[in-house]
Amino acid sequence: MIVEIIKSIANLQKHYVYKNTPQMSERGELIRKELPNTLKKILENEVFEFKNDIIIEGSDGKGNKIATPWVRIASKTMSPNPQTGFYIVIHFSTSGSAFWITIGYGSTNKKNRRLVAKKKADLDRIISWAKDLIISKFESTKPFSDKIDLGSKTPLSKSFEDATVFAKRFDPNNVNICSIVETLKIALSYLSEIYKNQKFGATLLPSEITGIELTEIISPKCKSSTNQGISLSGPKRKAVELRAMDLVKNHLENNGYKVKDCSALKSYDFEARKEGSLLKVEVKGTTSIFCEEFIMTHNEVELHKKESGNTALFLVYGIQIKEIDGKFFGEKGSIEEFMYWNINNWELKPIAYRLRSKSSCNL
Repeated sequence: MIVEIIKSIANLQKHYVYKNTPQMSERGELIRKELPNTLKKILENEVFEFKNDIIIEGSDGKGNKIATPWVRIASKTMSPNPQTGFYIVIHFSTSGSAFWITIGYGSTNKKNRRLVAKKKADLDRIISWAKDLIISKFESTKPFSDKIDLGSKTPLSKSFEDATVFAKRFDPNNVNICSIVETLKIALSYLSEIYKNQKFGATLLPSEITGIELTEIISPKCKSSTNQGISLSGPKRKAVELRAMDLVKNHLENNGYKVKDCSALKSYDFEARKEGSLLKVEVKGTTSIFCEEFIMTHNEVELHKKESGNTALFLVYGIQIKEIDGKFFGEKGSIEEFMYWNINNWELKPIAYRLRSKSSCNL
């Protein structure tokens, strides 16, 4: 059944126009209903991590028809919509000569009701993280060794290609159900591993990490999480903080500094002394694979303004969280250092205010 559906979609690709012609209407029924329903039946007897949380949906365009229709398989929690998170995608070329089973990442954002491609540099870092993870865990990416080329130069189609982690190409006229099912089973195991690691925030954008941290500052009793099932509050955040501190302390000591931990008493983390000079060190750690923004308290900002030239900033990104017997520990992480930094060269954006009524101020 699935082979016949795929062949029909591939043949209809040859008749693509952006209008809802009879051929495009038929393609839409196959993409949005027939193929997702068939995939649900195929996966009923399979065992995988997010089976009870699965979503299978297809799209051929809202309003105007798109040249490259797709069907995706995802966790509702980890990828509630096509703009968010990782998922398995079945893509079709514009010519109908090929289709791909892939693991991809949400390639667009919604802006003013339009889809806008995410920055390629951000996608590259996220895709690289997923590739390294799968290779580290499975020691292989088989059978996903093909390059995806949908045959379209539209920004949307190119963004699909940019956001592809792995791809397996098939010829619609020379494919069997066994190869499709086997490829889907391997993709499900890869995606489950990505989800397991993603829950600790590795692929959150710096702005999303900032949002979680801000929620924790304003409402410490509120459980900090995103719509991707990612929680970074409590013990997990402490594990990240301790790992960042350990990495920076070791880095400074290896470079000849004597280091004192002042984090419990001061508005900075370390005092680092070397050859008679004193450096006040700020450490910021994150699970994100890159760190382009972070939160500082008012006292921290004032310190670095007042003592500009005598302070250092260390950003530790890509920290991974490991759970052992119910306790969380940080591991790995990369350091970016800014010695004798000038906070005035950075953009400071107020994102929270403490408010007090005028009447109470006059008491």
